[in-house]
Amino acid sequence: MTPSKNSTKLNFCVIIKKIIREGSMTRKELKLAAKTQIKGKVFILLLPLVIVGAISAVIAAISRFTYGVGILALIIEFPLAIGLALFFIKFARDEKSGMEDLFSQFKDFGRMWEQIKACLIRWLYIFLGLLCFVIPGIIIALRYSLLEYVMADQPELTGKQAIEECKKLMKGRIDEIFGLYISFIGWFLLSILTCGILFIYVAPYFTLTVTKYYLAISAEEISAAPASVTAPDAKDEKKDDLF
Repeated sequence: MTPSKNSTKLNFCVIIKKIIREGSMTRKELKLAAKTQIKGKVFILLLPLVIVGAISAVIAAISRFTYGVGILALIIEFPLAIGLALFFIKFARDEKSGMEDLFSQFKDFGRMWEQIKACLIRWLYIFLGLLCFVIPGIIIALRYSLLEYVMADQPELTGKQAIEECKKLMKGRIDEIFGLYISFIGWFLLSILTCGILFIYVAPYFTLTVTKYYLAISAEEISAAPASVTAPDAKDEKKDDLF
């Protein structure tokens, strides 16, 4: 018998959920786990990133000379990004992953519509946030930055449900994911100084670390869910919140 998706998430949670609330140790542990898993497999992880990047570059080049390519980019690039997230989720869980994962989202047009709808909602929220001020826009972008992972990992969700799931996952964690992204600035600067050569390592390393962060917080949500469901009354729920 193969373990269910939920049991896989719970097993992952047992390993690292305790480090999620330990400040800088969170980043250190997640990055160390990513470094350990990436050893000897850099090019395996680099290939899907290159494929998705190349397709995006071609679409961007075409958009300079052709009108209406923006819609085409939305239809192609976001499902590709979700496929890329699926590839890394499987890899992080030590499941079988392959190039077919990149294009797996194009098999169901109904599903693609939900993905595009979620992407449009995210863009709208970020745009409205930027209209207020730059900082609210950045916060909103961070809140929904794991949307691709949510839609890859929970394909049963509609676009609106995926947006709500992102919001729930990131509640109280904006500073965590911001700190995680900021911690890679040095790596990205070194990549620029080496004319992009170091990026061969940094891109898979960064993506896998973010993937592990998503898996950690989603597993934590699953493990916490039964407590909230079985709480006998509102008083007990408040007690749980205190701890």
